[in-house]
Amino acid sequence: MPNLARGLHVRSAWSLLVLLVGGALLGAPLRAAPASDDLQPAHAAYQRGDYAEARRLYETWLHTHGATTALLYNLGNACYQQGDLGWALAYYQRALLAAPRDPDLRANYMTALNARRTPVSTAVPGLLQFVTHHLLERFTLSELALTALLFYLVAALLAFLWLWRGELRRRHRCLLLASLAVALLAGGLAVGKAKVYHDPARIVVVTDGSLLTGPAGSFPAVRRVYAGETGRLTQRQGVWCEVRLDNGACGWLGQGAVVAPATLDR
Repeated sequence: MPNLARGLHVRSAWSLLVLLVGGALLGAPLRAAPASDDLQPAHAAYQRGDYAEARRLYETWLHTHGATTALLYNLGNACYQQGDLGWALAYYQRALLAAPRDPDLRANYMTALNARRTPVSTAVPGLLQFVTHHLLERFTLSELALTALLFYLVAALLAFLWLWRGELRRRHRCLLLASLAVALLAGGLAVGKAKVYHDPARIVVVTDGSLLTGPAGSFPAVRRVYAGETGRLTQRQGVWCEVRLDNGACGWLGQGAVVAPATLDR
């Protein structure tokens, strides 16, 4: 009877953890919460085609009340309608941190991404790179971290039972190994998500300009840069930022030419 009771407890704990993980990973796509009625003037300006006024009102609300997914989504739309692709992409990227599975948000983001003047890479990613990129884009940092924690707890529980009883059934040993593998995978993805998408050094170019060889306008240009290009900030000197773009180009831009999506609501 004691062994049967322990087995029931293990199955009950496992069932609860599975339900929690399923709720985290398989829930309905996140949707933007309704905006406050105080934003109705901004919505009205957008509806009548006054995108500059709508953007001004949305940005005022952002700076005074902080960001929501809906606000960032609307700001991205207003910037896109103005032809300001760099800022549109920055706002969309920030919104995607909280709602990566929102279909409207992702559709608008892809539309803005495809409208950039920069050439799209023709490189075909490998299977592992493709799967990793898909998982990073689909789940939030909190979901990945929670999944890693839950499967780690499952593995720890099974390991404790193994040490306590001195043996473990084959299916439970397989479950232990699988739980460890999922915990390591989700944990690694969470770290990658934090580094790539929540890194304040991750930048989007928001205005066209020239990438310079040094931190002053008198330095020669490396090449032309366009709104919507992405990269990382490597250092600052006064009002100048050294950036390394995703395509490998490195140089200096004025600080007003770049923005870090992860810091837009701070």
